[in-house]
Formats: sequence, C-alpha cells, structure tokens
Amino acid sequence: MRFPLTVAAAFILVASGRCAPVPDSPVEAHYRGEPVDYWIARLKAKDWPMRIDGARGLGMLGADAWSAVPALLDALDDDETDVRLWAATALGKVGKSAAKAIRQNPIDLQSAGGSR
Repeated sequence: MRFPLTVAAAFILVASGRCAPVPDSPVEAHYRGEPVDYWIARLKAKDWPMRIDGARGLGMLGADAWSAVPALLDALDDDETDVRLWAATALGKVGKSAAKAIRQNPIDLQSAGGSR
C-alpha cells in the first residue's frame, strides 16, 4: 500500500513542476564566490600579483571560463613572466574552447616559461 502512494505522490510533484525548479537562465560559474568577470578584471589590473591571481582564478574555473579566452590570450604578452605562465596554464584548463584561439595565436613557449 505504501509503494503506490509514494509513486502517486512523486507523479503529482513531477506533473506540477514542484519537485525541482529549473532556473530561467544558466547558472554562472563562481570561484571563491566571484564570477568570471571579476577574475577577468583582476587579470587586467595594473598590479602584477592581482593579474596572477586573476589568471589563477580563471584557471580554477576551467571550461566555465571560456569567455575569458581573449583576455587570457592578451595576458600571454604580459611583461611579467609569471602572469604569462599562469595565463597559459589557465588556457590549458579552459580546454577545447580555447584550442582554436591558441592555434590562431601560437604561444611562444620560451617567453611563457616562468621564473621558478
């Protein structure tokens, strides 16, 4: 007797759309409570430690940071070696969505080699 009631209750919840609300728009990815745009702004900051932090944050977001590919490509020309290194690392973590952009703008591995 309990099983048919459970099935009936589940059917009613699903039919009424009350069991799991579906968001109207896709959920934006966050790292440390901040969205992709925040990390892009840090990547473009004047202070090089902030730029490194921005690149690292975008790398932690991985494929969810696909919208940051142009900014990461720009960061490959940064004066700071570590910024270039972290930008290249972040592009690798973004994955396939960055592959086409990297093919169009080859990375100079010598200049992105890091100082450590």
